[in-house]
Amino acid sequence: MTVAVDASEGKITISDYDRYCSLIAGSEKTGNISTLAGMDSYVTYGQNETYVYEEGGPLVLDLASYDLDVIAYGKTVYIPFAVASEVFFEPNGICFAYNGDDFYYPYSKALYKEDKTMSSYGKAFYGGSLSRKRKTSAFAVFNYNALCFSLDYFYGFRDKGFAPIDTYLKQHNSSVRTRLRSTDETSYQDGIDALLDGYLGDGHTGVYGYSGVYGDGQFETAAYSSRSYHLSQTGHTLASLRKNRLGESFSPVRFHNKTAFITFDSFDSAYKSFTKANVRNYVDHDTFAFLYEAFETIDNASGIENVVFDLSLNGGGAVDGLIASLGFLTNSVNINTYDPATKSKTRLYYSVDTNLDGAINENDVKPYRFYVLTSNFTFSSANLFATVCKTQGVATILGEKSGGGACVVRSSCTADGLPFQMSGNTRLSIVDSLGAWSDNDGGIAADHYLNRSYYYNDSGLAQYVESL
Repeated sequence: MTVAVDASEGKITISDYDRYCSLIAGSEKTGNISTLAGMDSYVTYGQNETYVYEEGGPLVLDLASYDLDVIAYGKTVYIPFAVASEVFFEPNGICFAYNGDDFYYPYSKALYKEDKTMSSYGKAFYGGSLSRKRKTSAFAVFNYNALCFSLDYFYGFRDKGFAPIDTYLKQHNSSVRTRLRSTDETSYQDGIDALLDGYLGDGHTGVYGYSGVYGDGQFETAAYSSRSYHLSQTGHTLASLRKNRLGESFSPVRFHNKTAFITFDSFDSAYKSFTKANVRNYVDHDTFAFLYEAFETIDNASGIENVVFDLSLNGGGAVDGLIASLGFLTNSVNINTYDPATKSKTRLYYSVDTNLDGAINENDVKPYRFYVLTSNFTFSSANLFATVCKTQGVATILGEKSGGGACVVRSSCTADGLPFQMSGNTRLSIVDSLGAWSDNDGGIAADHYLNRSYYYNDSGLAQYVESL
């Protein structure tokens, strides 16, 4: 794997960018999306399946096309720090911004305290000399060019009609382009909202902070895509329906006749290597720990044959929580990823020691018939959970088509220090029986469509699954 910088052409060429990203993450397998696998954890790489990595082409980053300088000075080559952060730091989940005095990690949990007041770190970040000088026209254009560079190369749906971003904006909304290049604070923020939350608003991509140059403000996005709006409206509708049927406070593990119901609304991971002695300490913070305890309750109940995972209000979350949860259904969790930037492909298999006895075997898979209740709100990791269940045949999908969400989230920030996130270029995919690859952003269709009269109706849903 090589990295070559050509100052005369203004280009950086990385022979195998996916392998580079894996190396800096400390992963032994290229394309690994789990933090826990390979780390002496209860999550391991597949025991019997073949790991596949199909290397794509080199990634050629053309900085000159974005008026981003590459400067050779003697034997040293300089590139803009914003580009270095986008290319080399962000794949490891870290991004930095310069506020005129120093480099900062503009992550919301560092900038604000639990009571939502500004932390001392946040005050220092937002109080840099750039916030006092404000933007020059040249810096505003540079900031815009660096943003276009980042989205064109690392946005997960760059091949679906949005790249290059500058051309897209010139053709479809030049006023947003003007606002993104503005030195006016309000105009610029409106432009960022319109682009990331509006045009690109795929459910993952959006703004979640404020520019370090403009200083701290009252952030609230004013733009929503039709998809984001639909997800939000579906969530509100289902939340109201669930409250009416199950009440304000309900047990996440419930029983009716021969069927158990498990309801949880996100996939979480404490990123701990659990043992039987400590796993119960994390029930409220880790989905694997929650399910470990839930299945103890189910296993101790009599006559249970079916388990329904209610993911109808699950908006996704941590990939590690997803993989660990799937281990209760199968000891061969297959995850496929595709990188649209390099066109590399990865097929990875994971196994989970769900009973924490130190061994992977048939005892880790629970002996029930599994069902997954999905809705149009079921998104991201929850969408992938349903996808893996259906494609691997380990559970039956009930309800509505899931809401999609196919890319692993990539944290980023603009050159002026505005933190945002986007669908990254690790795109979760389905591989059919003929070997064709496709992403699951369109959601996964239910095996059995159910109208919402069955949702949160334990007796009615139990009667339905027990009749199948």
